Amino acid sequence: MCAAFNLAGQVAAGWTHAHRDSFPPIVINITDGIPTDGRPGEIEEWGRRIRSLRTDDGEVLLFTIHLPLQIGQPVSFPSSENGLPGDDFRQMFRLSSVLPEFMRLRAGAQVAPGARGLVCNADMNAAIHALQVGTSVDYLANF
Repeated sequence: MCAAFNLAGQVAAGWTHAHRDSFPPIVINITDGIPTDGRPGEIEEWGRRIRSLRTDDGEVLLFTIHLPLQIGQPVSFPSSENGLPGDDFRQMFRLSSVLPEFMRLRAGAQVAPGARGLVCNADMNAAIHALQVGTSVDYLANF
């Protein structure tokens, strides 16, 4: 996971330097939630590094979609790590970006301000919805 974040960060850094006046890149981390590299806390550090990259329009957006080995109840776009089932989910919450307002509105009326680009225990419908929220920037024209 750290190696993937390293590569994603390199690509995002190149984009942000070359396209300062654009909407920032969107990095989508699709994971089983089990890092196979790095030391404790390193994944959150990679998340901070990626989110610190920016264009004139804002920071790089980092989404996390957790595809579990065994499907549980999906948790979509939480606004707090309280109530998330376990340290791994809370870590995914902390590394994911706060949704910009137009994405929060696209995510649905029940999504609270401060919601993160995170879906835990995603089934197919929750994963597709997260991808639609995270990649549909057509709302920028009307926002």
